[in-house]
Amino acid sequence: MTIKQKLILSTVIIISTSLIIGLVVLYGYKHISREASISNDFDKEVMFLHMMLHGLNEVLVNKGTPVSIQTTKEGLYGFEKTHIRLLKKIKDPEMLSVLHNKVQPTLHEIKQEIIPFLNHYLELEEDESLRRAGRLITISENLIKEIEVFAEKTHAIVDENSAQSGIVKRVIIFVMGIVLLSFVYLSYHVYRSIAHPIEKLKNATKEIGKGELNTKIEIDSNDEIGQLAVSFNNMTADLKKANDEKENLTAKLQTLSLTDELTGLYNRRGFFNLSEQQLKLAKRTKEKVYMLYLDIDRFKEINDTFGHKEGDEVLKHIAMILKDCYRESDVIGRVGGDEFVVFPIGTNYETIKIVVDRLLERIDIHNRKSNKSYKLSVSIGVANYDPKNPCSLDELLNQADKLMYNQKKKNKKSLSLLSPTKQ
Repeated sequence: MTIKQKLILSTVIIISTSLIIGLVVLYGYKHISREASISNDFDKEVMFLHMMLHGLNEVLVNKGTPVSIQTTKEGLYGFEKTHIRLLKKIKDPEMLSVLHNKVQPTLHEIKQEIIPFLNHYLELEEDESLRRAGRLITISENLIKEIEVFAEKTHAIVDENSAQSGIVKRVIIFVMGIVLLSFVYLSYHVYRSIAHPIEKLKNATKEIGKGELNTKIEIDSNDEIGQLAVSFNNMTADLKKANDEKENLTAKLQTLSLTDELTGLYNRRGFFNLSEQQLKLAKRTKEKVYMLYLDIDRFKEINDTFGHKEGDEVLKHIAMILKDCYRESDVIGRVGGDEFVVFPIGTNYETIKIVVDRLLERIDIHNRKSNKSYKLSVSIGVANYDPKNPCSLDELLNQADKLMYNQKKKNKKSLSLLSPTKQ
């Protein structure tokens, strides 16, 4: 039998048992308390008749105020409604006979006369009004006496059954308490053993759907739900492992797609992606920033004369010098065969001049220590981004490239900085 079938069967058993016990007890209580209910209804009938008489007297005394008319009608309708309910409860043939043959016709007679009287009493002569009202009052008072007789009889019966009624009430309370406690226990057991674990599974599934692969279900039971929780935890562990491997692979692929394989610097794509962010930051902060564009002099000659392997060594050495001379926050990239870009390299031109001089000095030291038959030299252009006269990244790059080539034309073998116009 599955958990669902057990749950349905247990629920049906407890509900059926509760209903049977409840019906049996309620039947006994109803049988004992019927007379009390009948007595109470007789008292209500007397009360409604007195209410009707009070309203009728007010109609005569106060010339029919809306409140007195309403009170009279409410008393009549309340009596009629209670009487109909009472007839359904009474089982005694003698009492029913009297009510049908005596009280019922009297009620009909009162109803037939009192409604037209209330609607047209202002149109009647005073004597006629008093005569009709007096007749209604007399009939009603006689009816009250009849009903009071029945009320006294039922009061006596109620007094005789009061002890039994008290016992029945206590039995009902006790039995219903047991049933209620049983139902509460079943509900709690179902919740703890079935509903609560299922709720955990549902919440865990939602978390997995959101990508929270560290989700784990804490269920210690050995039933189907406990086995399902173990399988679920194993599944999430496998998913997390696969996802971690995927993320690591994605990160590696992302790094490879943005990195120059030879130098370890950003490639053209990686440089542009990060530099766009740096440029947006400069626009928000409204700061001037500088871009350095570097080209290796006579690189083609080195490649042609000493081979591509030597050319690669030159590129790697220049990349290493750039990494040592600039900050980690600077974006350093190889954007062409022998062309390198650094952005931003600072917000102050004098500071940039110092850093560029350090770069050229490192290259000069390399030349002095090198036993190569050639000497390295570079041409550098430095372009300035001014937030007062903003431009795109492509425009800034073209400006730095142009300044670099202007420098190369001036003195191809020199190691100097082409200074942009100071802003």
